[in-house]
Amino acid sequence: MIFASELEAYHKYVVYTIDKGFGVKKSKIRKNNKGEITQRTFVCNCEGYSINSSDQKRKYERLEVRCGCPAFIRFKVENDAYEIIDYVYKHNHEFISEHQRHLIKCGRMISDTCNGILVDMMKAGIGGTMTYKFLANKAGGSQNLGFILHDLQNQDGRLTNLFLRDSLFKFDYDCFGDVMVFDTTNCASRYNLICAPFVGVNYHWKNTLFGCAFLLDEIANSFIWLFEVFLKSMENKDPTTIFID
Repeated sequence: MIFASELEAYHKYVVYTIDKGFGVKKSKIRKNNKGEITQRTFVCNCEGYSINSSDQKRKYERLEVRCGCPAFIRFKVENDAYEIIDYVYKHNHEFISEHQRHLIKCGRMISDTCNGILVDMMKAGIGGTMTYKFLANKAGGSQNLGFILHDLQNQDGRLTNLFLRDSLFKFDYDCFGDVMVFDTTNCASRYNLICAPFVGVNYHWKNTLFGCAFLLDEIANSFIWLFEVFLKSMENKDPTTIFID
């Protein structure tokens, strides 16, 4: 099976995994000597082990606990097309029951419509909890929303996206910022944030960092915010060329 992009491959696999009752996360990337991605792997959310054994002894029950699950799917990447080349379907844990699958993290997303309602209600002084109850009632139940209260609270006046730039990054960008690479293939897994660096090349053919962001998600609004903040921090100097992952 072949997909036209990583985004399509990931979203199709997420639909499959949620229907089966487990979550998925992005994992290993293999690149050639030109820096081009040649392989991409997605793994079960229960892959690996928790940092501390005490994480397994929470006072509350977690849907997804890291228990060394070996399940994964691997794609060969050629000419931007993603082709399945390897797949392990056996899991070492029970699947999530059907009535709880709407809680699986990789499948949760706040739609643009719900996000617009959230913004309007926040402007009116209505908090995240009341907004969530309103949206859940409108959707016929929280299971039909596609996200949980915690996701909404992450949008409700709390830190969700972060961009870092210092004076040295700005100086390097002024000198070498005509061509830039923007990459979101890395993930800070401990905090479930997407690491998105802006990278260029200096006169010595060495990588130089222009800035770095940590994003909660990869929706359009997050990228619009990031590029607007990036340009503002660089005094609105546009790069000539941007390469993306």
